[in-house]
Amino acid sequence: MAAAAAATHQRFAVKFRSLNLRSRLRDWRWVWAGTRGFRANLLTLSVVGAVASLFGVAFAALTRLLIDRASHAETGGLLAPLLGLGALVVFQVASQAAINVFSTRLNKRVENRLRERIFARLQAASWQELHRRHSGDWVTRLTSDVTCMAGGITEVLPDVIALSVRFAAAFAYLTYLDPVMGGVALGAGVLFVLPGRVFAGRLCQLNGETRDCEGRIRSFLQEALRRNTVIKAFGAEEHFSRLLGVLHGESLRLTNRQAWVSTVPGAGLGLGYWTGYMLSLSVGVIRMHAGQATFGMLTAFLQLIGQVQGPFQGLTRSFSRLIAMHASLKRLLAMERLPSELPEAAVPSRSGRVAGATALVAHGVELEFRGVSYSYDHKPVLNGVTFTVRAGEKVALAGDSGEGKTTIMRLLLGLIQPESGEVRIREVCSGGSTHHPSRSARRFFAYVPQGNSLVSGTVGGNILLGRLDRTGPADLTLVQHWAGAEQLLAELPGGLEARVQENGDGLSEGQAQRIALMRALVRESPVLLLDEATSSLDLVAESAVLSFIQGLGRNRTVILVSHRAEVLAACDRILRLDDGKIVEETSPEESIK
Repeated sequence: MAAAAAATHQRFAVKFRSLNLRSRLRDWRWVWAGTRGFRANLLTLSVVGAVASLFGVAFAALTRLLIDRASHAETGGLLAPLLGLGALVVFQVASQAAINVFSTRLNKRVENRLRERIFARLQAASWQELHRRHSGDWVTRLTSDVTCMAGGITEVLPDVIALSVRFAAAFAYLTYLDPVMGGVALGAGVLFVLPGRVFAGRLCQLNGETRDCEGRIRSFLQEALRRNTVIKAFGAEEHFSRLLGVLHGESLRLTNRQAWVSTVPGAGLGLGYWTGYMLSLSVGVIRMHAGQATFGMLTAFLQLIGQVQGPFQGLTRSFSRLIAMHASLKRLLAMERLPSELPEAAVPSRSGRVAGATALVAHGVELEFRGVSYSYDHKPVLNGVTFTVRAGEKVALAGDSGEGKTTIMRLLLGLIQPESGEVRIREVCSGGSTHHPSRSARRFFAYVPQGNSLVSGTVGGNILLGRLDRTGPADLTLVQHWAGAEQLLAELPGGLEARVQENGDGLSEGQAQRIALMRALVRESPVLLLDEATSSLDLVAESAVLSFIQGLGRNRTVILVSHRAEVLAACDRILRLDDGKIVEETSPEESIK
């Protein structure tokens, strides 16, 4: 017996742990925290909804009174019940209209706040984690999942409160009229909940899989539209249409599974409702035939049975929304729990004051790699790299593709962290600090990446991304004296106000690259990182850029990646990478030889 009891206790313990109640409570506390600032509005919405839900019970009571008086089962006039019913109809329509307007406004406010919260968290997430998924998947979560959660918070949850009040009032009044009828209604209502509870886990899983599939479709469409030029150039339109059809087929299969699984709770809903209705009708007719109930009471029974079962019915109708809300919650929490990038990483041994922008540019910084190694998906890219770049040096990184040149720039920017070794940024000014690359340490760098890196907006808006503390065209005079900038602005209709379309469409590669260079140059940072930043420029424009770089302050450091001899010739040193290591350090003259 003791062994059997212990085994039973163990099974219950395992079952209880499998519920993950603590984890679920933590998840829903996150939802509750997200309602801060809107709780009074949610409470108002819930109270108004609860009061409106009582109108149905009052309507049943007045209907019974009116019919009983009309059939002379009770004495009294008909005017008062009729006026009461009319007032209830007016109040019901008015309250429902007010609830709809208030709920719609509140829903949009909650949706915006939730999206801003998740977006800010995504912006602060580790660069590596952010790039493990397609941007289309993140967009799906920020749109569909956020919308689903906001709707659940502002619509489903207040509905649950209103339905609970409605059930309590209807059940109390029905039990007052006839305890047996109250028990029948309650028992039939329970039948609504059981089928849905049994299939809840499977529905939640299918809903999550459907959202994942929706993310893949959005990612595919986003990629196809972005690369439409390549698709057209290779005549691959039909191929991409077929790929979309495959994704749609997968989505359809998941939707069919959801439909079949949700059919059982729906069938239970219908069976429970009609069972309760027929039992109530049968019992009411028998009572009426025996003279134990009036016609008005029978009418009230039939109305109240709906009022008692209605909340169960409403909960079952909302069941799919609750399941979708839970699935969206898990997807949003996955974003909320992404590892954050390092906010600050000052080296403890040299923790002095942080110099201002002017002092940093005037005195410069020194960069140092000490035995740095890094791998992508367990494939080594850098292996014990060691070098130092002094303040004011112009250093080129050379080597074949895939040798780690861009990786070095990502390490400097703190987008990724070394697997071993150390990267240091030392302020040269008196009392300056020494830092590891981090989010805050990016103030030391101005970066021009490979390819088109412009955002939709205006030319001036793109340039001012380099200095968000500057506000208008007058603040762009720092780079307008550069000959390449003057030529570019003369070419563009509208100059700084010229529109930049998605992916820089409407601009040549050279124009887009020059705008990216202006964005970097307007930023007062002591280090300029140029990753193939002149690859799309003609010789004249490239020469203007190189002359400008060489004329930068003597302590303005430049690290660039290029394969062009003209660019390498403008540098002080060339570091050549091979097999993940610095295999050669030469001067431009030696490199040309």
